[in-house]
Amino acid sequence: MLIGSFDSGASSTKFAISDEHGRIVLKGTGPHGNPFAIGVNRVVERLYAMYIKIFDCLAKSNVYDNIHSLVFGLTGYSPPLVNALRKKFSACKCEVIIVDDKILALEGALGGKSGIVVYAGTGSFAIAKDPFGNVVMSGDRGYILGDEGGGFYIAHKAIRSFIKSIDGRGEPSKLTEKIGKKLLSMYRASDIDELFYKFYSKKIDVGRIAKLTSIVAKLAEKGDKQSLEIIRDAANELVLMTYAVAKRAGLLSNSFTLSYSGNVFNSPVFIKAFMEKVNESLPYANVRKPVLPPVLGGIILGLRQSGISISKTTLDIIRETFNKSKFAVFKSY
Repeated sequence: MLIGSFDSGASSTKFAISDEHGRIVLKGTGPHGNPFAIGVNRVVERLYAMYIKIFDCLAKSNVYDNIHSLVFGLTGYSPPLVNALRKKFSACKCEVIIVDDKILALEGALGGKSGIVVYAGTGSFAIAKDPFGNVVMSGDRGYILGDEGGGFYIAHKAIRSFIKSIDGRGEPSKLTEKIGKKLLSMYRASDIDELFYKFYSKKIDVGRIAKLTSIVAKLAEKGDKQSLEIIRDAANELVLMTYAVAKRAGLLSNSFTLSYSGNVFNSPVFIKAFMEKVNESLPYANVRKPVLPPVLGGIILGLRQSGISISKTTLDIIRETFNKSKFAVFKSY
């Protein structure tokens, strides 16, 4: 019996396949599944194409067991996307579980237990599960209405600093110089006017813009004041989200587990800024690194749905075999 998990994000789609004991037999990545960028139908087609390719990979690895459950964690979770995905996979002889991708982050980071997870990837959100299993969320309103503290938010602040420096409304700096060069290169523009045209002539690729966060983080680690200010502002926004869900879940006056997830947290300087804010605002929080990445939160959901309890031994098996399992990369289609 096999369990499949798909973490369909704004920058990429990660997947993992496990057996009934939690042993990961295959993992990998594929193109993103952001319906706001490419539409619902194309997201569904991408996920189905990955599913077919996974079967080929399993066969080549001499894994012929049946897939019992497929778990999809979707960015841009909505009834139209859920319905289209169910229809596409209706012929598959397996259980199809479809949830918001935030649920995968919650289950993976906390190992299936209660607590709070704050996420900062391309976008951002905070999500809490109380001891009774009730879930509350904050953030995740998209790059225009929200997503404060996420990768796009950080990159956008840096881009605006670059534009202000060109206009004379701000001083040039190491940050504006590096962001400017990278933007011109990304859009193959020779100057700001050509950049302006190319930037707005197509849909904004939020995942692509969010990758500029690494420039801000690296400069902040070297002590760049402007970059540090952006990082600290983003960390503060995430703690505001965390406080909001802690209050709604009734966790403010008792000890609770707080974990984090997402590429923004790959930066040591960002984690430091985040921890400083947490210590100020959430004294009862026990901050821990994620038990498992979001894609393995889907494995936890699939195993639990199949009636398999999630013990410490199971979590250890999932973690150890995930690190050792074969990795597959599926290119865009």
